[in-house]
Order: sequence, then C-alpha cells, then structure tokens
Amino acid sequence: MKNTMIFKTVAAAVAALAFSGCAGITGDIGGERAWRTYMENDASIQQIGFITETTVYEMSGGKKEEKFGDYMGRAEVKSPGESDSASQNLGWVYASGDGVKTLIVIDLDSGKNVDLSDKDEIKKLQNSKKFKFYEFGGGILESVVYSAQKSPVCKAFFSGEPISARSVTNYYVGASDEFFATVIDAKIVGNKGFEIENLDFKFNLPSSKLAEAKEQATSAKFKQDVIEQDLKKQGRILLNILCYHSMPSK
Repeated sequence: MKNTMIFKTVAAAVAALAFSGCAGITGDIGGERAWRTYMENDASIQQIGFITETTVYEMSGGKKEEKFGDYMGRAEVKSPGESDSASQNLGWVYASGDGVKTLIVIDLDSGKNVDLSDKDEIKKLQNSKKFKFYEFGGGILESVVYSAQKSPVCKAFFSGEPISARSVTNYYVGASDEFFATVIDAKIVGNKGFEIENLDFKFNLPSSKLAEAKEQATSAKFKQDVIEQDLKKQGRILLNILCYHSMPSK
C-alpha cells in the first residue's frame, strides 16, 4: 500500500490522542526509578526508567524553556522482574524542543549515542547505514530503526534510494504497564512517500480494556489519523533532525 506525502521542514500538527502517561521523562537523581513496561524494536518486552538531569533556560517573565538538544538525563532498561542493579544504560536523553517529548539517538554502526547538542555529532550520522531513534512523551514511547543497504541512510534518503524503517510505537492507556503497540515495517523513499510492508498489533492490557483497545487500534480512523501520520513523521525526523546537516546544497 503506497501513500504519497511531502515532508515539510516545519513540523505538522499531530493528531490529539486520548492516551495518558509518559508525558516526559521522570525519575530522581540517585533515587528509585519508576519503571515503565514497553515493547522494544525487536518486539521483546522490557522496562525503562529515567534518571533526570534537566537543563532549562529561564526566559522573560520567569518562564522556563527547553531547547532542542538540551541534555535531560539518561535512560536505563531491564527485563521485567529484574532488580534495579541489573539495569543497563540505554542512552543519553535530549529535549526535542517542543516541551513535551524527549529523544535518544544511537548510531548502530558504531554503537554510540549521538549528542544532539553537538552539530558535529549529528553530522557523523551522514556516514551511517543504520541508526536508531527513540521518542518519549505525550502518552507514547516509540523506537525507529532506519537502515539502508547500499548507501548511508542520509545519502539514500536524499537520492531517493529506499530506506527501511522498522518502528514499534507503544500507546499507553492507563497504568505504566498497560499499552498496545504497533509494529511496522515500511519503506521510505525520499520525499515521494512510504510503503507499509507489514503492520502488526500487540496488546499488553487487562481483559477489561482489551476489546475496546483492539477496536480502536484496528479501525480505519486510527490507521489514517495515527499510523499514517506517524510514518510521515518518521520522514520528517530524517529531514529535520537526523539528516538535516547532510542535506545537499541547492
């Protein structure tokens, strides 16, 4: 199924979702972490916790504002049932600049986190054939793995070579371990559009919420308003963030 789209350098409005929780990263420095269950990009069930070290800038009138690339802390992951001491570092967390979402980027070729406050670090992605993007906030926890076969991802994106995008998006509907997830394998072809190659749904919900969640998640409206918009956003992530500094000069 092919869909045409235009990636804009100005972020499009995101459809409002009636999901609560995960409205940012939470946790105390040195304190006990509040673990949130989620589905990883490989479809395994993990738990994630955040150690918050926020950096904000005070604006006029006492208003505080987070800027894109501000360091927010770090995320740790563990398997359900494991102790906190068994957790492993997932990556450094940075502000998206919208005041709601936070991000992690990992260069999978090198296995290193990307410092989003450093333009030179982001520029290094132009040589990578595989990288991973996490987004947290607004009731959603999403991971996307971008990969290209022949060329580095960013070069492929701007030349129109198909890019594989494997995304797992967790939508929270209640408690920290109650969610359903979309698992999508898609091809993104530059500014031309995307093709969904596989779409699956996973539900981690009590029986009292399962029927309603399945009905909502598998509806045509959810596909149009949420899934397809999310795939368009994945293109904008490449254009506006990960491959921005690799954009060919006109």
